[in-house]
Amino acid sequence: MKTILLIISLFVFVKSGFACCAEDNRTLTEKLFKDNNETIFLCKVLYSSENRNEEYYSDVEIIETFFGKIDSTIVRIYTGERNSSTGGSNFKVNSNYLVYTFNKPYHCGGICDYWTKKITNSDKIKNELNILRQFSNIINKRKTGKYKFKNSEGNLLAIGYFKKGKAVKEWKHYYENGIIKSRYNLKTNEKLSYNKNGILTTKYISNPDKRIYIKYATKIPEQIEYKNIELKTDSGFISQVYKYYENGNLEKLESNIIIKKKNYSFSKGKTGKYEEYYYNGQIKVDGIYENNQRIGRWYWFSEKGELLNEEEY
Repeated sequence: MKTILLIISLFVFVKSGFACCAEDNRTLTEKLFKDNNETIFLCKVLYSSENRNEEYYSDVEIIETFFGKIDSTIVRIYTGERNSSTGGSNFKVNSNYLVYTFNKPYHCGGICDYWTKKITNSDKIKNELNILRQFSNIINKRKTGKYKFKNSEGNLLAIGYFKKGKAVKEWKHYYENGIIKSRYNLKTNEKLSYNKNGILTTKYISNPDKRIYIKYATKIPEQIEYKNIELKTDSGFISQVYKYYENGNLEKLESNIIIKKKNYSFSKGKTGKYEEYYYNGQIKVDGIYENNQRIGRWYWFSEKGELLNEEEY
């Protein structure tokens, strides 16, 4: 079963072991326009050192706060561990940094932090600061209207609506070259993602009772490669998985019962309709599972549609 993840930035600091970071390929406008609960600020580094736990830390002076609440002009931030698998950054004294973090204690700077950076005079940094100020002004002052966000060259980065500082209606986000990257329908909770050639790659729809994830083929526009439908149950959900051949024909359909606990989920195994197909679209296997066991009558067919075998379970 393929797990659907709402991709976020992770700030993980561990002494040893394998570092696993969730990739964050969002643009800045995608990151900021809705459900952003980060603390984001511009600061000057006053002092940097390493404590007895081999953690880098810096005392910084807050220059400007974009999001979040900071109750002091001087704060301490931890910027990773010297020997951890996720690494760390020893911030340079008297330099300015743009920090993306969460509530206290403030952490940033490890290899899983894709956003925190040292301030330079580059147009890219200047543009990032301008976008942050635009979103901060709209969201924090609870403004209403249709807004466009552009880079320093005047290229459109995003267009969408706010109502009292909350993103509403439809939002479109673009790559730096002006190609559409994503479309969000906030009324239906639907997201479409595109590659840098403008080809639709994924669709995700979510509501309280059902979630649908669709992955499209990269060579043939809007041809489904994979689909997962999650149907909510009292104890978790049923995951229906559809896999397709490169010619667009269905390859396999199967369902799994997923039980959700407080801090984890696990599969109870296959349940419901099970089907396999040949490349030419002819059915290969037809049967039903219940709690990972075959039940009822199962059928096996040849590529020409001839019945090869049937068994009762």
